[in-house]
Amino acid sequence: MKMFCYILILNILLALTSAQNCPQEIELCSYASNRMEAADDVRESLVDVLSTVFNTTIDGSNDRELYETVSDMLGINATADGFVQFQEAVNEITVASSQECSKPASERIGLESVGELVTNFTLLLDAGYTSEAREIYGQLLCLNSLLQPANETSRKKRMSGGRAALKDFFDNLNGEVIEKIYALSANEIAERRMQSLAFVVDDTGSMSEEIDSVRRLIKSFVTSLTYTVSSYIYTTFNDPEVGVPMKYISTNTTHLTALVEAVNNTIAHGGGDCAELGMTGILNALSLSEPDSNVIVLTDAAPKDVNRTDEVIQSAMELHNSIHFFLSDNFCENDTEYVEVAMATGGIIVNSITDFEAFAIFANMAPEQLQFDSTETSDDQTKRQTDEVCIQFAASAFTVAVNVLVMAPGHILNITRPSGESVALNVSSSIGTYSDDTPQVGEYMVCSNMGDFGYVLSAPTALDFFVEYLEGTVSSHQPPPEGTPTTVLVSTSRLDDISMDSPINLSLINDGVEISTVPLMLCSGFLTGNAVIPNTTFQYQLRGTDVHGITFEQTSNRLVEATAFDERVVTQLQCPTPTRRPGSAGPLECSARIIMAVLFLLALIM
Repeated sequence: MKMFCYILILNILLALTSAQNCPQEIELCSYASNRMEAADDVRESLVDVLSTVFNTTIDGSNDRELYETVSDMLGINATADGFVQFQEAVNEITVASSQECSKPASERIGLESVGELVTNFTLLLDAGYTSEAREIYGQLLCLNSLLQPANETSRKKRMSGGRAALKDFFDNLNGEVIEKIYALSANEIAERRMQSLAFVVDDTGSMSEEIDSVRRLIKSFVTSLTYTVSSYIYTTFNDPEVGVPMKYISTNTTHLTALVEAVNNTIAHGGGDCAELGMTGILNALSLSEPDSNVIVLTDAAPKDVNRTDEVIQSAMELHNSIHFFLSDNFCENDTEYVEVAMATGGIIVNSITDFEAFAIFANMAPEQLQFDSTETSDDQTKRQTDEVCIQFAASAFTVAVNVLVMAPGHILNITRPSGESVALNVSSSIGTYSDDTPQVGEYMVCSNMGDFGYVLSAPTALDFFVEYLEGTVSSHQPPPEGTPTTVLVSTSRLDDISMDSPINLSLINDGVEISTVPLMLCSGFLTGNAVIPNTTFQYQLRGTDVHGITFEQTSNRLVEATAFDERVVTQLQCPTPTRRPGSAGPLECSARIIMAVLFLLALIM
């Protein structure tokens, strides 16, 4: 009997010890329970509203299917990026609802405040303060879920002014509001891509033969819908003067009209000798460029201001901008400095300005941050035969497209997908590209039997993840002081696709530089870890391995202000009876029962 009790006590203590591996396990379990309840409420509310608006039955059991169904009903193109934005919106609303429902009854929003909340919700949403509107929406969802009566008769008896206002609010939600609240608006998704595209054009007299092509190329590019950026930058350079760079907001039709007019008014003039002030023109464009953007230079001559080459490279690297060059067939002198800039910034060199096919291929890949490489220096290079050069790369479970751009005129490349299926790519112009919009998980291989080639790989990923913080057991709207430890929670709808057998890390990044890294572990349905939050602006980057053994890296679009980073996500970590699922014991109650059992068994042994 004593031996049995000793073994039982040991197992209980081991269970308690393993539970402590998770940061703030007891509080986290309580919080996870509240989040689950809130997530169900948010999903059910969206399904109910859409069912009413469109007079049809909707299945809301799967977030991705729900997103695709909603997008279809609203006439919006469902995309991988769009689903990520949808998930972020759902998480914001869920956190706000969970936070409100976790408060003691005496501290929750009362029915008397419903009218004011609805008014504020409308004002904030119309003014573009979507996150603040989602917070109110989550609070109203919580209030609505806690006030649901058991039956229709009870509902009629208990109806009051506040209840009527709350019911009217949810009954009168329409498709336009749903688009904004759940980030389904195409404009909102586009505006999140805070990137610019700059055109730097040589308008000296020697460009007279190419200037018409330049104008047509840029205008065709700007008016197409294949490339979404926040702004365009246009500038020219000459000798001895350079043009004044101008920035045009892509969503402003007046700005776009002005850009097209500026392009139309560009004429070839001046110059006289060969080299021009190209580096100065590039620096002018970079002065207005957004981070993580692209700069396109169109010229027929070498730079005269070669002394500014290092300045150009440094400025571009600080902004994480790639500089690409489209050079005339009749290029004057040599392109050594331009090649140096392109190689240093991850840009490409195309030896043609009038090659419309090459420019169109480049334009379709330009939304991604391009990084040039070559089989001459690539670490991924393999040679299956003496005259065959290959590159290999992997697509993870989160990869939404695979694009390969090659600079190898006249080459015929063989591209093999993970399934073993092969396709041939004939590079008939300056550059060629291969695109796979339904990528397979696993290794891709690109081979040429004509020697080395330059290439750019683009494999964008879409992994939604939402970061929150816990600060003890008390709700806080202020970040902890700089240097104070805090618990990080990361939630994602793709948790089942992430391997728990390999390291998972959340990095805090400022201006492309990693400030700190938080090792994460699975705990109560969250990826959790302990962090020290810096007093600066930063982005999140989640890194790990998928269940197929392929590494992934996903960076959030949003910048987080350290002074208000946890304004909406830190919650009151209590588990009041109304929010606990029927038949379940709270984490504190579970711990108390275990301790009592241990004491009882010790008493038996004694």
